[in-house]
Amino acid sequence: MISLLEAQERCQKGPLMEDKAFDRKFQLKLREVSAKLNLKLDFAEVIPAPDIADAIFEAAIDFAADIGLYNVDTKRVLQFSRDEIIDTITTRKQKFTIGEGRDMVTVRARSFGDKHFAGKDAGAGGRSHFGGVLHTHSPFLCPTAGGAGDCPRLPDQCQRV
Repeated sequence: MISLLEAQERCQKGPLMEDKAFDRKFQLKLREVSAKLNLKLDFAEVIPAPDIADAIFEAAIDFAADIGLYNVDTKRVLQFSRDEIIDTITTRKQKFTIGEGRDMVTVRARSFGDKHFAGKDAGAGGRSHFGGVLHTHSPFLCPTAGGAGDCPRLPDQCQRV
C-alpha cells in the first residue's frame, strides 16, 4: 500500500496540469471508456448484474490508473499504477476514525447487506479535498451541502442555503 508520505510526495512532484485541462482529459476518457464498454444499465435495479458490476470495476481501476487524481492546491496529477490501486483496495483498513470530540467520526468499510448505518457524506463530488467527501453528522448535513440537493431523511433539518 502507498504510504501517506509517498502520496504527499506525489502531490509535490506529479506532472503539472491546469484544472480545466485535467477536467477535459477526465471527460474525454470517461466518454471513451463508456463507449468501449457499451454497458446497458437497468436503473430500476439498485445493484447491477455480477458481470456488469465486474466490468464496471475493472474499467474504473483502469480509468483511475490512466487519469490519476488531481490536487487542486498544487495543480499536480497524482499517478498510481493499476497494481498500486488494487493493492490499496485489498489492504486498506476496515475501520478508521477521524476528527476529535464531537467532530469524531468512525468510517467503516461496508459490504452488501451490511446493517451498519452508512453515515452521511456531504459536499460536492469531484474537485475538493478528500475526493469531495466531507463526512458529517446529521444536524450539519444540509447546511454543509449548501442546498446541493434535498435530504429526504432529515426534512426538519433541511433548508436550501
